[in-house]
Amino acid sequence: MRTNPPSSRPRSAAALAVLLAAACFAAGCVTIEPPAGYAPLPDPGDKAFLAVSPKGSTFAMSERKNLGGRYAGLDYWVEAFQHEKVTLGGYRLAGGKDIETAKGLKGRVLDLRLGEGAAEYTWLVAIFVRPPSTWDPGQVVTVEAGGPSAQIGLEREKIEAAIRTLP
Repeated sequence: MRTNPPSSRPRSAAALAVLLAAACFAAGCVTIEPPAGYAPLPDPGDKAFLAVSPKGSTFAMSERKNLGGRYAGLDYWVEAFQHEKVTLGGYRLAGGKDIETAKGLKGRVLDLRLGEGAAEYTWLVAIFVRPPSTWDPGQVVTVEAGGPSAQIGLEREKIEAAIRTLP
């Protein structure tokens, strides 16, 4: 029985890792770091990524094709999202601000609220638009964090730090 010399095994493993990373990139897999103290869930359901804090706050990422292509940029998707969630969905827009990932992708974070007082719920939604290319219409990526407003207020800095890890 013939086996590969030991020196070729690390190169084979490295080649496999590169191939898997390339396949994941081509398939649209995007990774993001969860906020400190959050645990990623192995089955994120319909999300690309989902993590939960010990106190029940959630941090999730979703991706969808930007079927509007070059005509539907960040401002378009922010307006569409606000219309759906605030005008039609009953959320209050408590604020919004621009954000940029460590890799330079520009986005906007919306601070949405529902309820009042101790029962108030905060939903932070960061919206990013990856540009289209010849073979791809681009992507709309949302990174969301939700939970009781008091808890999200305490975790906001680490949530925004995690959002900035989006590649």
